[in-house]
Amino acid sequence: MGEVETTPRVEELFEHTEWVRALAVRLCRDAAQADDVAQETWLRALTRVGGARVARAWLGGVARNVEARSRLRDTARSERERHVARPESVPGPDELLAQAELQRRVLAAVATLDESARQAILWRYYEGLSAEQIAQRLGQPSSTVRNRISRALEQLRVRLDKSYGERGAWLAVGAPLAADAPLATLTTGVSMASKVWIGAGAALLLAAVTWWSSTSPMSPSAELEATLPRAEAQLSETEPRPESKSDETAALERTPTAAAPAPRFERILVWGALAGFTPDASGTTQQLTLNFADERDQVRRATLGPDGNYSIFGLTPGRWRVGCLQPGYVPLDVDLVLDGSAERVRHDLALEPAGRVVVRWLDAASGEPLGADVDQALLAGVSVVATRGEPPQKSWIALRAMRHTELAVYERVRDWPRGTSHSHADGVLALYAPPPLTAYAMLRDTPFASATIEPGTREIVFRVERAQLEPMLARAVVRCVDGATGRPAVGEWVSLGFEDGGGERAQTDEFGVARFERTLAGLRRVDADRYLVSASRWVNLTPVVENDLGELRLTAAAACSGQVVGPDGAGLSAKMAYVLDEADVVGGRKFTQLSTGAAIDGSFDLTYMPAEAFHLLAWAPGYAVASVHVGAQRDGLRIELTRGVEVTAKLARGAVNFRSVRISDARGLPVISDWLGPWTPRRWTLASGEYTLEELEGVLVTRATRFTVGAEPLALEVQAR
Repeated sequence: MGEVETTPRVEELFEHTEWVRALAVRLCRDAAQADDVAQETWLRALTRVGGARVARAWLGGVARNVEARSRLRDTARSERERHVARPESVPGPDELLAQAELQRRVLAAVATLDESARQAILWRYYEGLSAEQIAQRLGQPSSTVRNRISRALEQLRVRLDKSYGERGAWLAVGAPLAADAPLATLTTGVSMASKVWIGAGAALLLAAVTWWSSTSPMSPSAELEATLPRAEAQLSETEPRPESKSDETAALERTPTAAAPAPRFERILVWGALAGFTPDASGTTQQLTLNFADERDQVRRATLGPDGNYSIFGLTPGRWRVGCLQPGYVPLDVDLVLDGSAERVRHDLALEPAGRVVVRWLDAASGEPLGADVDQALLAGVSVVATRGEPPQKSWIALRAMRHTELAVYERVRDWPRGTSHSHADGVLALYAPPPLTAYAMLRDTPFASATIEPGTREIVFRVERAQLEPMLARAVVRCVDGATGRPAVGEWVSLGFEDGGGERAQTDEFGVARFERTLAGLRRVDADRYLVSASRWVNLTPVVENDLGELRLTAAAACSGQVVGPDGAGLSAKMAYVLDEADVVGGRKFTQLSTGAAIDGSFDLTYMPAEAFHLLAWAPGYAVASVHVGAQRDGLRIELTRGVEVTAKLARGAVNFRSVRISDARGLPVISDWLGPWTPRRWTLASGEYTLEELEGVLVTRATRFTVGAEPLALEVQAR
């Protein structure tokens, strides 16, 4: 029997990305068309992957079919252009003014449509949404939306016929715009943001009306007579009917008039090139993203293409803050002002390299690279941080690859080139600021060596004295007890973890005792988990001595149910979290966001909840966070939401690393747990009252700011450290 073909998974299809792109280039006449063919190929692949058997052969067939259909559409469009186009190849000033006037009349006609038709037209041709996307917004069938758009285009065409007196007068003016907007743009849901050649929404809408008219099976005069009686009642009388003109009136119209005021574009295409950025030769660097933030901190993003160019459509006039964070480069943070006078704006950018430095670890006694013989507790806790001054208070963020720290990211390199003598502890330090800098070798939170990074530094070496690190180790013992029976919990796995994850595990013996002989001192989290059972708390281990962590009582999880309602008593779908009643000695109260919440009718039935008392929180868009205390009563809970006030929090300019924040109310109850980034402002809804915003490093509070929420929206700014 032959080998049975299996349906490839989506990730298997994406292995052929470069091959699909190369095939599209061979099939098409230019790079832009090849991009369109490749994009449409992947769109069909993702929606019809179940039909694939041999991935490359199937993708090739899809790509060829897409290219053939595109070629047929282009041929049909060329025929329509020759049918309606005027002889002039380059429009003159009079023709441009005529097109501008035609666009103005189209906009005036849109304003006369009924609300549903006007909404569909604006979403389709000004926001670039497809009929399916509009239908999803409205909760209606896509066929209804398409019919609504068709009827709206019919009304706009009738209005233009009435305004100009005959179809040919305005059809000839709008033909060049229809030629500039391909048929695929007018009849399918292609996003305007992804097409750099699409102009303003009015031009695209006019092109759609022109194309709609030029493809009508009826003659212009017959169609005009058929549609005018139906549309007469729907047309506004804001523009007078065309009347016969006297010779004097005609002469006045032939008199030169002042130029029309320059148009103001509300949807602008910004494009340009980014200089100075070079992806890693290994290809492991993530695709660079540019962030565009408006004056309200709403962020739009543009992805850098393989040719170093970018484009983003739909920016509005005003001031935009443009930037990005990329390891190995100085953070980009510049302003862009759009006055609306141009439909397309070129804005070139440049990244300034900050440098990458190889970090090597050597045994101070032998001079050899640190190898697998080094104690794993020490090896896992070593990291590097670069700053302009003193080392940071905490370094745990630096221990995970691609996490932002003060001014650098340290990433261990797993596979060095053959023939090198690097150890598996060595790595690369990607800087965010140009030298001079000071690099600190740290064992978790304790610096034990330093090196200076000067301009031109390519490698730094840290010599590790094992005798120096030994005093940083500690021993720990913890006892586990079954909360239901009081007997020792035998065979349970106990974890002693760090703030950022990772750590060691040990299993309890016949007495329910778990021992850790060599572990790093400092802030650690001890916890034990089994099915429906959990217990955890934060501890601070003292080096050298044995730390008695006490007893962990493993108690069965519980459940609770109830409903979340709004001010009118109706059920509300909401997100939920819980906060333990008792505060941890180190970390304070535990805020845990749930992966499930209240259903659409507001009902909730939660399992695996703590057995001890806790506060259950709920919030929904536009409503303030509300809570209910849960003790012995676990059924029939009711959480009432009230309208709240929007509170915005963002990092001040100059911040590189992320901030973990927690907001507590006047009772000290945490109601928000979130994080802020340089390009990730957060918006929450809170009830009026007094609050405290706490900045955290791990579970420790580094700074607290009090603020008051009144009746008006409030903006908070967290200063850079």
